[in-house]
Amino acid sequence: MWMDAPEPKGISSLLVPGKARSETLTDGIFAIAMTLLILNINVPPAGQIASAVDLVQWMRGEWHNYLTYFFAFVTLGIYWIQHHNVFHAIDRVDHALIWMNVHFLLFIAFLPFSTRLADLYYGNPVAIAVFGLNLIVLSALLLAIWRYAEARRFVHADVSPAYAQLVRLRLLAIPIVAILSMLLTIMWIPGSLLIYLLLLPFYAFPGRIDRKTEEVLSGDGQIRPFMGVRAPAVVEKMPSFKPFGKRT
Repeated sequence: MWMDAPEPKGISSLLVPGKARSETLTDGIFAIAMTLLILNINVPPAGQIASAVDLVQWMRGEWHNYLTYFFAFVTLGIYWIQHHNVFHAIDRVDHALIWMNVHFLLFIAFLPFSTRLADLYYGNPVAIAVFGLNLIVLSALLLAIWRYAEARRFVHADVSPAYAQLVRLRLLAIPIVAILSMLLTIMWIPGSLLIYLLLLPFYAFPGRIDRKTEEVLSGDGQIRPFMGVRAPAVVEKMPSFKPFGKRT
């Protein structure tokens, strides 16, 4: 368990944008990046399609654009959820953490480009490497944000070491897979793309950290509320809830 960092005092507290503003900016960047993805899906020029059969055939030829759109949208969704899991546990921020988040958003905005590049030049290992590096940098920056918050004791006092470990493990999975996939491009490029696709279900389906965002495992294996349940009066209303002892 972490102890709360001291609240900023005086005018210095007014100079640091709050956590809420950082999260608002983050949501806006994610929303814009997700919306821009649809611009990569082409529509046939007026007059080119004469019948329903022609339209179906044309759409079949664009299948890779639809797949890229789905893959990129879900990937952005995965990072948005991971960012939520990290910032949901952070109690406050400072200038350094805000700038780390800004750099994270810089590479979020870059993801539509790197995904499109990998789609158009899927046979080129450089294009696959650019996409892989994009994922590695994103995960590394988000992990750095989490580790910095831990070191500065910005993590909420009710967050347990078990939750912190889950955050770190999920943030490390993508860079490891991306590195393996980039190495595989030397021998088999389609296989490297398949690895990325297989990574989606791992994050798309809720894991423990997603199912228990409001509950975390304490050190002794008991489940206790993630936030907000501090006052003894609140605990007394829940006889079956024992935050530090063992259930009988």
